Amino acid sequence: MNLFRRVFIYLFVASTLILSVYAGMQLWREALPFISWLGLLLTTAPLWLFVIFKGICPEKIQAEHAFGISCICGLGVAISMASSWKYGYAAGTVHLWAGACFLAWVLYLKWCKAIH
Repeated sequence: MNLFRRVFIYLFVASTLILSVYAGMQLWREALPFISWLGLLLTTAPLWLFVIFKGICPEKIQAEHAFGISCICGLGVAISMASSWKYGYAAGTVHLWAGACFLAWVLYLKWCKAIH
């Protein structure tokens, strides 16, 4: 189980980093809809920054930090979902990527025992 957890955490960090860079590149080249890419960046960037700066899986993640990051990421998911509703097919599947990253964050917190 520890090997599965370790592989999941590394894949989680790598995927959020890749999606964050991709969203940043789309914002840089002014891809439409702008708000959809902003929501994805707001969802993914705090996740990998938090994991990198706090360590891969510290003994105890403080609940205040986890709550703050979860609020920022939830806002990003809400923004990308709202753009999907407003722009329809033009927004693509960005809201699904943002939602998957947020669900992976919750699983990460569960494994690091930050939430019960």
